[in-house]
Amino acid sequence: MRVRLHLIQIFSIISIAPMTMCLRMVDFSVPDFASYGRRVVLKCNHQLDYKDGSLYSVKWYKLNSGGQDMTNFYTYMPNKQNRKQTKHRLEGINVLMSKSNEHQVVLKKVQIVSSGYYKCEVTTKKDSPYAGGPPYDAVSEVGRMQVVALPDEPPEISGGGTNYAYGDELDLNCTSKPTYPPTRLSWYINNQHAKENIVTESLTKTVENLYFSATRLTMKVSPRQFKYGEMRIKCVASLMEEPIKADQSSDRDGIVLEVIKLPEAMKLQTENVFDVPVINRARRKLLDTFLAISFLVGYLASIL
Repeated sequence: MRVRLHLIQIFSIISIAPMTMCLRMVDFSVPDFASYGRRVVLKCNHQLDYKDGSLYSVKWYKLNSGGQDMTNFYTYMPNKQNRKQTKHRLEGINVLMSKSNEHQVVLKKVQIVSSGYYKCEVTTKKDSPYAGGPPYDAVSEVGRMQVVALPDEPPEISGGGTNYAYGDELDLNCTSKPTYPPTRLSWYINNQHAKENIVTESLTKTVENLYFSATRLTMKVSPRQFKYGEMRIKCVASLMEEPIKADQSSDRDGIVLEVIKLPEAMKLQTENVFDVPVINRARRKLLDTFLAISFLVGYLASIL
């Protein structure tokens, strides 16, 4: 009788003792930078010791401006028989369902608006009704990703003539393909930075939130600009690191400007060169006369 009583007491203690689940994040990864239009993998590897529980859901969120609100764009629920994965429409988010699961979510063709803070939340549920503590357990992590569109070729110089004489006006344009952050274009004349009064700049935002940069150089050609008989004009492209994104903050008054800090590997400069061909005015007149005579001879030959 006494032995039977002890067994009942031991069984009661085991039944009411809380059976814990050990849930932890082992590998959370959101890339700091992602290339525009490419595929991105967001990792949320978790570990659960299934003592008295099971995975309930894995949810991915994108945090809105200021971090006060967040929007769920992907959910994985293993207990759903017909539809374990669910994605929700969100601007800049395009989930590749065939590659996404409880440990990762894959975004395809990321855009500039895909930039921001991402949160992964893993939730487990206790199976036993006798287990102590709350019925659910959760762990989460947050990471930030910035999408960039880096230039893949040098800037283009246009408008240059085949020859110039002293006193002629030199009018050149330099453009770069749309990038993010914006590209800064700088003119150099014989490795000296061009003066501001001969340079005009423009920066245009595209519908894809990229920036198209253009600059124009206008100046008179003079002998003092030539060194050893040469005049070299260079357009150098580099990415800006300035406040370019306005974000309304809820805890401050006004607009907060965000600066995108790029790693050194992304700060590559590209350039293009235009060598100004110059002849004196006497040779210029002689060349123009020769071209006119050549055209006249060709025209007469065609009608005779």
